[in-house]
Amino acid sequence: MKNIKVLIVEDEWIVSEEIKELLTQSGFQVVGQAEDAESALQILAEDEADVALLDINIKGGIDGIQLAHEIIQKYNSALIFLTAFDDEHFINRAKEIKPAAYIVKPFQARNLEMAIEMAFNNLLENDIASREDSYVISDHIFLRDNSRFKKIALEDITYVEAVGSYTDIYTSAGKFTLSTNLKAFENQVDHPEFMRVHRSYVVNLSHVDELEGNRLFINQVPIPISSTHKEAFLSKFKFL
Repeated sequence: MKNIKVLIVEDEWIVSEEIKELLTQSGFQVVGQAEDAESALQILAEDEADVALLDINIKGGIDGIQLAHEIIQKYNSALIFLTAFDDEHFINRAKEIKPAAYIVKPFQARNLEMAIEMAFNNLLENDIASREDSYVISDHIFLRDNSRFKKIALEDITYVEAVGSYTDIYTSAGKFTLSTNLKAFENQVDHPEFMRVHRSYVVNLSHVDELEGNRLFINQVPIPISSTHKEAFLSKFKFL
């Protein structure tokens, strides 16, 4: 449907193939099929999806809801849960994610198509709304502060933290909160000193004061460095 990119996370291969065939025939672009969280994240790292269809009960130690948390932190993808479970426990856990839809199997093909289309439209609307919170010009960014926008130099941003589907930006002028996730912020703001060091943090390298083990410090605030980012991060510094 107008080249909407979809990831399928389903550990029953026959079901996954049926969904893929249905979506392909309907004009959607399936970027990949995964049966567990690890392979799903690998696919997204190579080709980010507009919409992720997540079965809750998947293989491995991470279920679909936990995987959804990971996706929220890293990618700007709408989430739809596909599951045979409709009990209160799973529904309450899923509510925390605020998915675009929660579809119980077996489902009608048209219902799934409509859910994907609506999820994609909401994603576009949210992206437009997030841009209304901030405007980037050259080496500055305008950040919403109540009814006004404050002009902040990108070099004055010390670090950025993901808080669920929101992003907290810490600057010399204080903290600002955007109604967008960290991945969307990275896509909007390009600065050579900004670097992702953890799934929840982007830091300004010029503001790093100290390093200790798997942590860095900015203004005495400890920030974790994940193993996947540590080598690239350390390569930015000289040590004696």
